[in-house]
Formats: sequence, C-alpha cells, structure tokens
Amino acid sequence: MLVGIAMGTIGALLIAARELVPRWFGLPLARAILPDSTLLLGGHHVLSTVFQYVRYSLTFAMWCVCIVVFFKIVVRRTWLVLLLSTIVLQPIAVGNGVEGSQLGVELSIALLGTALVFATLLRFGFLALLTMFYVFLLTDPIPLTFDFSRPYAGASTWLLVGVAGLAAFAFAASRGDEPLFGRDLLS
Repeated sequence: MLVGIAMGTIGALLIAARELVPRWFGLPLARAILPDSTLLLGGHHVLSTVFQYVRYSLTFAMWCVCIVVFFKIVVRRTWLVLLLSTIVLQPIAVGNGVEGSQLGVELSIALLGTALVFATLLRFGFLALLTMFYVFLLTDPIPLTFDFSRPYAGASTWLLVGVAGLAAFAFAASRGDEPLFGRDLLS
C-alpha cells in the first residue's frame, strides 16, 4: 500500500506536469481541466466521490491485470506483453486528457503513466496497483490548496488528511509486531 500511495502521488504529479512543462519551456498552456462542480456542494458529495473511486480504481486495476494476463497467455514474452499492453492501454491512458495543444507533452505523460502502471503491477502486485489508482483518482478531481479562503479548501484538506491517514495505516501495518520506529537505543 505504501508503494501504491507513492506511485499514485507520482501519477498525480504527471498530470500536474501537463500544465507545468509547457510553462517551463514557454509553450502555450494546455486548456485547464476543471474539477467536478458537485464537490463544492458539500461533504456528502465529496464522500460519495471518495467511495465511487474505490469502485473505479478496482475496475481500472482489474482491466490492467486482465490485459497483461491475456497477452502473457498469448505471447509469453514479457517485453512483447508490455508492448502490446501499452498499445492497448494507450488510448485509455490518453483518454479525454489530451486536448491537442501540446500533443507531444501529453503523449509523453500518457506513456510515462502507462509505464508507471506496468512497473507497479509487475514489481509490487495488484494491491499496490489498486492503491495507486485510488490515490491518483482521488487527487485528480480535487484541486489542492492551502488557501482556506477557497471554496474547495475543505475538500482539499480532507483529501490530504485521508491520504496521509492511509499512508500511516500502511506504514503501521508494514511494521507488523515490530515497534513503529525501530528498536529502542537502550535495549
């Protein structure tokens, strides 16, 4: 779960790079993707979105696993499985996020995101992939801010607290019966 949280955060940073990379190189900025306006209607809408993303992340993770397993059965070579899976998943990864103003940047980000998905799945497994999709999907629609005068500041705060709480739980679970921060120096 810790790896999934880290990978989901990296995925969210890749989406942020869609606006940052053109700004760094003086290129025209991509059209901003606005968050879902229902998140401004109150806590019960945010909570509903949080629970919907559990289902979405499970669906996306299962799609990825099924595609990889199917190609592994058919071709049996890992590099060919990754190539064919990338070809199949690339239109899904690009999805509605490509506006076309910076096609090279957007396709590069989609390829990096697909590589992140495969690296997480093949190296760390399904739970890490599921957690990665969940954290990524949570951070995508809710704009993060520390300016509490913004109308979405409450949702942003709860998102940060929720992801930090999930990371704290995963860290505590990963320690097992050991003390949380190692052994005492005096023992």
